[in-house]
Amino acid sequence: MVSGYPLESLRHIRELREDEARKIVLAAEAEVGRAAEARGLAEDELSRYRQWRADETERRYDSIMHLEMSLAELEAFKASLAALADHELVLEEKVRLAVKDEENARSALAAARALLVEASKSVGKIEAHREIWLEQEGREAERLEELELEDFRVSS
Repeated sequence: MVSGYPLESLRHIRELREDEARKIVLAAEAEVGRAAEARGLAEDELSRYRQWRADETERRYDSIMHLEMSLAELEAFKASLAALADHELVLEEKVRLAVKDEENARSALAAARALLVEASKSVGKIEAHREIWLEQEGREAERLEELELEDFRVSS
């Protein structure tokens, strides 16, 4: 005479929340991977650019050595070197933003994992309650069967 668990709908909702939290954790883990890859690519690009810039600066200085240059030509040369330095600053900012994105993704992952832990605890609590309820229902069913048997014995 075991009827359905009265909190079944609540148990189902908690399981759905746990599943959703698990999906959010997976998405957050993927985002951390993407952000880490983007950071690595930005750092590699900056490293390659720094090496290229050093080589390019040396090449440019070598190309003007022992040449007579007007003041305007010298200013243009300096401006071209400054443009190289400016581009390096742009790449450094790109790395800084990529690092910040990765930190944010890791924070989001930690928050998602905390939500999953809470959702799992919530499911665990309702499962424990359900087990206790099933045990009590089983005992009650046994008690009723024994009462019926006693009634049958007394009647015979």
